Amino acid sequence: MSDQATDTDAPDERRVSAITGPEATTDPTIEALAAGLEPDDDEERGGQESDRSPFDLGIPRPRAIDLRRLWKLSGKKPDDAVLAALGPNRPILLAHAVTAFPTGAGRLPRVWGIRYKSSVFGTEADTVDLQPTTELLDVVQVDSQAEVGISLDGKLGLPEATRAVLNQIPGVELNGASVTASTDQTAALRIKFTLSVPKVIAGPDANGGAGWQLYAQDRRLEGHQALLQTLLVPKGAKRLRIEVVSSVAAAGWFGPREWRYETASFDVALGSR
Repeated sequence: MSDQATDTDAPDERRVSAITGPEATTDPTIEALAAGLEPDDDEERGGQESDRSPFDLGIPRPRAIDLRRLWKLSGKKPDDAVLAALGPNRPILLAHAVTAFPTGAGRLPRVWGIRYKSSVFGTEADTVDLQPTTELLDVVQVDSQAEVGISLDGKLGLPEATRAVLNQIPGVELNGASVTASTDQTAALRIKFTLSVPKVIAGPDANGGAGWQLYAQDRRLEGHQALLQTLLVPKGAKRLRIEVVSSVAAAGWFGPREWRYETASFDVALGSR
């Protein structure tokens, strides 16, 4: 059953379970990874195969903050030209996250992946950028602190090197990520989070949507996965209704299988400037 709770009556993290039995996955990356396992490797394929999903997923409420407020909290003056270019839109940083929890359904397979897809309803919105991406993984080591720069218009990317001290901005709560500002007034704001996936495919979707496919490859996707999105919404928007659909794919004796999960619905306040 879909979770339709709002900010006032739901916990900050939803624990969602699979709502379908295993289905053959059509994801070519998962298929290729599973095909690389040794034929007699029982443990890597999950041991005694069960139709129960090997994981439940923890999906916290996405955290939203107006990027103009970040500049104000950091003591920086927003660029007037960028503000003018935004027109009737508010630039929003939206922090998603997902965590996999073993269900005890037999041995856990090594090769698996998580699909996380968010959609915005009731408000016109446009996704500007996403992180992490495959490009970030090309330059940042797994299990290390990834750092991306964030501009006032919502662009996310590798920041320029700076020797200035970076201080965390007070009063900003994100899901598994932190925002810092440099003492150097010319340096952009930065977001830090632990990069714990060896492969990811990310992309925007229509009307403010976003999607990530996380792949374990030769390791497990353990711990908290921070997912960052920036989007533009109308200045009059006060809240976003966000729905998250997800699935888990795992290796099995008869090929990789995938389970689809409950939809998690959230009412997210955008806050003031």
